[in-house]
Amino acid sequence: SINCNYSGARVVSFEKLKKILFDEGTTSIYNCYRSWPELETVVLPTTLKSISSSFNDCPKLVNVNFEDAPDASYSGCFGHCGFTSLDIKSAGHMTNCFEECNQLEEAVVEKATIAGGFARGSRSLRHLVLGEKVTFRETAASDDGWRTLPETENAAELPDLTIEVKNTGLTDLYCSCFN
Repeated sequence: SINCNYSGARVVSFEKLKKILFDEGTTSIYNCYRSWPELETVVLPTTLKSISSSFNDCPKLVNVNFEDAPDASYSGCFGHCGFTSLDIKSAGHMTNCFEECNQLEEAVVEKATIAGGFARGSRSLRHLVLGEKVTFRETAASDDGWRTLPETENAAELPDLTIEVKNTGLTDLYCSCFN
């Protein structure tokens, strides 16, 4: 496990670092790698099980090999990053990920359990594809949406959002969280 907060100290960031490669055997990443302005690529190990509160505010981050960690769960990570598209073949749980990625135009999620807040505030999102193996935890239905804006913003100014839902078992209740 990698935890960047230990004994109250925080690991110093490397502002010019462009790529992070994790060693095989790493199973969790917690509270790390925030506000790295030049970070472009993250290479995850196949042994990864979870990432929490990491890789936020990395405006140039556009490359992550999600497919190599197919069962990993993601919570509160990859917000305010530079992704223009996402193609997630398989993930465990995804909670509050990719928030306010304002260059994100398309996201494809083939398999995951969405627990709320996916791409919340990502104003540029135009196309979202949810594969047959995407499910929702009940909290997603009561969540405040997928592309929810602060009350001061006008939803009419957003580009149209097309959502393709390939899992016919998803109910209207769960789809109501798309706002």
